[in-house]
Amino acid sequence: MRLFFELAILIIQLVLLWYVAVFLWRMLRVARTRPIHSPFIPTSTRHADTIATLLSIRPGDTVYELGSGDGRVLIALAGSHPESTCIGIERSLVLVMLSRIRAFFSGTRNVTFERANLYERDLSNANAIYAYLLPHAMKALYPKLETELRAGSRLVARAFPLHEKKAVRMELLEGPREFSSLNRLYLYQW
Repeated sequence: MRLFFELAILIIQLVLLWYVAVFLWRMLRVARTRPIHSPFIPTSTRHADTIATLLSIRPGDTVYELGSGDGRVLIALAGSHPESTCIGIERSLVLVMLSRIRAFFSGTRNVTFERANLYERDLSNANAIYAYLLPHAMKALYPKLETELRAGSRLVARAFPLHEKKAVRMELLEGPREFSSLNRLYLYQW
């Protein structure tokens, strides 16, 4: 009987080792072939009101957060605007799952999170978008925004502006002075 348990434990360990090896191989392959568009750097929920004010969220609006991370900002926006539909787009499965758990426990029912590539996701129904992405990601996103966004749509970009379009307004968030360039919000109107 003891031999049976030792053999079972050995088989379980080998299976786990196999899964870890496959996971690491896939991570290395992805790291070599795909650039990281933006790392996970969360925006504090204390800035949600400022973001909401800039986005001018109205009843019936569809609000997107591109690169929604752990969902904290979008959940705060959904909570303060229950008459809107809020959709988070995130590439990381772990962050999407965390966002869904946070949304469930917050009791917010007008927010959903999707695991998707923001460059491939249709944004034509968006009225308001919040994005905290690196400069090269913003530049790559601009042509998609130009073709898919309707007149009247709004975008708030944190820290990194769209150089191809003139911002309607720039707002400075509270924070340390040495990071003042990262604490800027840029409002764009279509």
